[in-house]
Amino acid sequence: MKAFVSLMGFALLVAVVAVGAAAVLIAATGYGLFVGGRALVRQRRRRAAAEAHRRAELAARCELENIWYLEGDPRGTYGRYMPVDLDRI
Repeated sequence: MKAFVSLMGFALLVAVVAVGAAAVLIAATGYGLFVGGRALVRQRRRRAAAEAHRRAELAARCELENIWYLEGDPRGTYGRYMPVDLDRI
């Protein structure tokens, strides 16, 4: 009988340790998902800010080229890349 009680005590101890290990594993997984999710959110926000900046620069350049075009400046038509003057070659 004493051996049976000892065996049951050992089985209970193993069960408690197994449940504790599972709880630790679940907690570690949850923490990893939380940290990884935060990193993904920060990365997405950085990319969105960079894209907004790029679009703002493009809009400003377009506005400048439109003003040049309305003034009759050839830069308004060709932008940064003026055609080669074939008479100078």
